[in-house]
Amino acid sequence: MDYEQVLEQYRPMISAIIRDFNIYTDFEDYEQIAMLALWQAIQIYDEERGAFSSIAYTLMKRAVGNALRKNIRAAKQVPVESDTLQYLTETTTDENEAEEWLALIFEHLSPEEQQLAYLYWIEEKPNDELAQLFQISYEGVTKRKYRLLRKLKKIATSLQKND
Repeated sequence: MDYEQVLEQYRPMISAIIRDFNIYTDFEDYEQIAMLALWQAIQIYDEERGAFSSIAYTLMKRAVGNALRKNIRAAKQVPVESDTLQYLTETTTDENEAEEWLALIFEHLSPEEQQLAYLYWIEEKPNDELAQLFQISYEGVTKRKYRLLRKLKKIATSLQKND
């Protein structure tokens, strides 16, 4: 099958799938995702597995839905590390106070969380290296950092209220 011909034939289906999800902003991004899924459908298509249109529709709808869910989750996430660290450091006035405050915060962290914080922010280790050190996946490191940032912000907020 020629991709260009198939793409022209399935453009209306791509648009319909995207509209089914009520996507009007970033339409082109989702269109690209659906087009990639269409290309993948061409690559895996086997006549014995059924009609091409069914396979193409399923793959495109799944790809667009997954991308939409991923983007929604990303929009709900806690601020990035630099925002959180800036928030934590802006609440202190001098270096000694900052060190005392960080030590107080670290008391509320598990040894593993302390190690992750040290390796990531002090030694500036990348996620892939952290994944090897902790013997977890790259995504696992991302999730742990996310939880750690949430916890740090919560601790900092509660300590600030107690001052």
